[in-house]
Amino acid sequence: MVTAANECFTKGRLRVWCTSRHGGVSESPFDTLNLGDHVGDDPKKVAINRSRIRSLCNLPDEVNWLVQTHGTAIVTDDGRARAGAANPVQFGDAAITSKTHVVLGMLTADCFPVVLYSEMDHSFAVLHVGWRGLAAGIIEKSVAHLAKASTVWVGPGIRGCHFEVGVELKSYFNDSSFIERTGTDALMLDLPTEIRRRIGRVADATVIEHGACTYCDESRFFSYRRDGQCGRFATLAWLEH
Repeated sequence: MVTAANECFTKGRLRVWCTSRHGGVSESPFDTLNLGDHVGDDPKKVAINRSRIRSLCNLPDEVNWLVQTHGTAIVTDDGRARAGAANPVQFGDAAITSKTHVVLGMLTADCFPVVLYSEMDHSFAVLHVGWRGLAAGIIEKSVAHLAKASTVWVGPGIRGCHFEVGVELKSYFNDSSFIERTGTDALMLDLPTEIRRRIGRVADATVIEHGACTYCDESRFFSYRRDGQCGRFATLAWLEH
């Protein structure tokens, strides 16, 4: 149900988990471990799913969720449990902290979860990266907030095999990030290629990819482009002592 990415960060104190769609109580089309509270699922079932994740991942505290906007806003506030009724809702597509046991979470269903880690000062960032945020510089802006991004984990997302885009996007990305299908007019964008390229321009970091395509891997992951209405899986990260 939960895939550990901890091996990406064995030199540091960071813990990263990526959930799948299995092990929850939500019904179709959110079956079963939907963690998104904005997709039309029963709120009570989402709450049960989130509670299960906290227990199964042994999270040290409540997850700090953001209202994601497909932009480049970065939240650096270290306040905990922002999802509580007494806490303000925060909007953004990147969250950064260097505090121990502050759990940052991002929800995805085709866009890429990306985790940046700085061994220099043990700060880290969790990003929600779609084509809009990538084109607008969310990678570069997030790296600039860290002392030195040394390790990058790129999670599951829709890859070039299924991410067909319009020709207007060619002005935003390097030619090497596109795949042209022989015999068709289809233009496919491989976001991981562009993510690696942009990281390479601003950081001397080791990049590790999960490798799964959410569209292809229906048995494990939600995909908005494949299914339309669907659930969301989560990437969760925090620092241990």
